[in-house]
Amino acid sequence: MKTTMKLFAAITIMLGFSMMSKAQTADMTATAAVVNALAVTVTQPLNFGNILKPSGSSVTRIVALDDQATGSATAVAGVTPKHGIFKIVKGANTNLSVTYTAIAGTLTGAGAPMAMSGYVSKCNINSTDGSTGVDVSCVALAPTSITTLTAATDIYVHIGGTVTAADAQLAGVYTGTITLQATYN
Repeated sequence: MKTTMKLFAAITIMLGFSMMSKAQTADMTATAAVVNALAVTVTQPLNFGNILKPSGSSVTRIVALDDQATGSATAVAGVTPKHGIFKIVKGANTNLSVTYTAIAGTLTGAGAPMAMSGYVSKCNINSTDGSTGVDVSCVALAPTSITTLTAATDIYVHIGGTVTAADAQLAGVYTGTITLQATYN
């Protein structure tokens, strides 16, 4: 009986070791992607062109996203109205947010400030003039997330607006600032 007990104990110990030796393992891959830094530049400033100084009433100049200038202001040759264009260069496989952090409500210069309003904006992939390429969701003047892009892409943000010259507006150049910020999500 002692021998049977010893044999039983030995078998039990061997089974215990054989069960413990069936350990499981798994390998995990660690990855990191390095992306290029965002770059935001101005490729074309918003320019309302030359506006004939009003006499007796205020006038407006509207510059659309196709560079068409309309409104009650009389155009004067010399400076062609142009909508503004920001260029954003981003890394591959990334999403970003676009936000206007400063937008001029007035242009300042030689006389009283000239009111600016009626801003319009659109975002476009790979189109410097906005007429070709692919439009992407871009809410005018509001923070916008652009999440539909995966390839390394140039994004152009086009902006137009309206300026109003008052009856007594002094002659001179008037300027204001529009600031666009792009950040990775």
